[in-house]
Amino acid sequence: MSVDEVVIRQIALDQTAIVSLDAYPDEVFELTIKKIYPTKDQKTQTFMVEAFFNNPPDRLFVGLSGEANIIIQKSENAIWIPNEYLFNVNMVKTPDGEVEISLGLRNMYQVQVLEGIDTSTILIKS
Repeated sequence: MSVDEVVIRQIALDQTAIVSLDAYPDEVFELTIKKIYPTKDQKTQTFMVEAFFNNPPDRLFVGLSGEANIIIQKSENAIWIPNEYLFNVNMVKTPDGEVEISLGLRNMYQVQVLEGIDTSTILIKS
């Protein structure tokens, strides 16, 4: 996996990663980080990280495309919303108007909400 230089310091051996592969669209696989290469690729500005499948798919092929997320922190009972509900960085629309929220963790698809709304809040896509 290629890991951005901003995030690499948060990665450690034996951390868990989850990956979805385009060839297996209905499955999510768990991996374990086994090696972190210390040299940055100057072209991509990323570091290479090796992870091994805990339970690999029946057939793997070199070069399969996918999306991986390395778990750097866990939060119980967290509220997560899809990124497309955000506007102006930390605002959401509700039937009662615009609401400012405090953000926590984030991945490519969703963001954790720390304050501002709860699980009963209805959101409107902006």
